[in-house]
Amino acid sequence: MSNAAATRDRISDVALRLFEQRGFDEVTVNEVAAAAGVSHMTVFRHFATKEDLVVADPFDPIMAAIVSEQPTSLGAFARARLGLIASARLLAEAPSSELESVMRRIHLTAGHPRLRARMWEGTHETARAIAEVLVEGGATPAESAAAAGACLGALTFALLQWITDPEPPTLSEAVIAALDSLGVRP
Repeated sequence: MSNAAATRDRISDVALRLFEQRGFDEVTVNEVAAAAGVSHMTVFRHFATKEDLVVADPFDPIMAAIVSEQPTSLGAFARARLGLIASARLLAEAPSSELESVMRRIHLTAGHPRLRARMWEGTHETARAIAEVLVEGGATPAESAAAAGACLGALTFALLQWITDPEPPTLSEAVIAALDSLGVRP
């Protein structure tokens, strides 16, 4: 892991711990920086906003890339769905500490209006990236946007359901089940 990645992870971990202990609104970026042993400018080099300390997801660009790898002979919905299912399978390989961090972040996000709003902005950005690769594969812009939006809506539902389920499946299983509920097949 590079120094930059290690610094980003440390800042993110410290921020998450402080937000859970004291609340998102009660912690400043300067406090996060001090606790992580960096300057506030270093925090902003790694995270554009305070909200991104919780909701920034480096996995999103990977999802669009995996969608782009699906056969262009399939329709937009099938390509988006299969690409996101393939992405979800990668989650099954993630270390348990990473999944624990995801769960903690989703809990924080679900309970805070600004974080939920930023999550939806991020989802919109991901939908746009997925729609772009679907258009590059021959789908119409409208079909691509609808496919990306529907599949990401199912994925978001799965994330929120996963953190509230008393006997949760794995995150990967929850996402795949939600995508399967769309009823879209190749």
